[in-house]
Amino acid sequence: MTKNWTVSLTITGMLLLMLTCAMPAWAGHYTPGTEGAMGASVPPPGFHYKQYNIYVDSDTLKDDDGDDINIGFDLNVFAQAHRLIYITKHKFLGADYGMSTIVPIVGTDFNLNVPGVHDSEVGLGDIFIEPLILAWHTDRWDAVLGLGVNLPTGEYDWTEPASAGQGYTSGMMTLGATYYIDQAKSWAVSALSRTLVYGEQDDTDITPGWEFIVDWGISKQFPISEGLLIRPALVGYTYWQMDEDSGTGSSDEKGTNYAIGAEVNLFWLPPHLFQINLRVLQDFGTENEAETTKVVFSVVKSF
Repeated sequence: MTKNWTVSLTITGMLLLMLTCAMPAWAGHYTPGTEGAMGASVPPPGFHYKQYNIYVDSDTLKDDDGDDINIGFDLNVFAQAHRLIYITKHKFLGADYGMSTIVPIVGTDFNLNVPGVHDSEVGLGDIFIEPLILAWHTDRWDAVLGLGVNLPTGEYDWTEPASAGQGYTSGMMTLGATYYIDQAKSWAVSALSRTLVYGEQDDTDITPGWEFIVDWGISKQFPISEGLLIRPALVGYTYWQMDEDSGTGSSDEKGTNYAIGAEVNLFWLPPHLFQINLRVLQDFGTENEAETTKVVFSVVKSF
């Protein structure tokens, strides 16, 4: 009995380390699909508050060939992130200059069909500081460039896979554009990329490989009434881990993920300046990642 329990603990530790080293996309500093159609279109000068409510559900882990890893994996994550955006009236390189910060609260329930592998945590996640946003606007194009850093403010322990924090600092560059197909700007095609470069993770001394993510959307906007617009869209994302993790015990496998889905956005025009957005996405073509279903509900209030 003692020997079997020791073996079980060893397997549990190996699985936890494997999952930590893999650093799947749901556990990184940017959740693919957080933004959708027209994600590259920055609001005009002023103060804006955006609340993201993100639900992630998965019961499937994929290996390097895209086959299921049958270890009884089950994951549920709910995150509520509060973003404060300030776009100034100052210009730099012809762009509006702004900044933002994001404070997330993360709740995770994590299970494997292995003794001792169950964890449930709720807490403050890693805070994002973005001191540079540059936003360009023309008759047919919007574009954005952003630079920011994710700080390890959330609690992290490698033996607790549901930790709200990730245990590392990362830098994130945002680059994207929206193209308006017609002069009325009712049809739009957008792509918003995130490039993340990671520091060494606490406890494991592993440095995750850098990632490249693109959230995209094709949308059509209609007036419902004099003061209300609706914008349905086809949306999706691509996720690539571009480099291997480094450090003792790290994995040489790189994650890949794709998703497609739909969203609808309601925009109340001035004087309200209020938006709500609902997005549902399903993963496919997943390798070395958790295959997920995501639901994102966001609220925006401009002042």
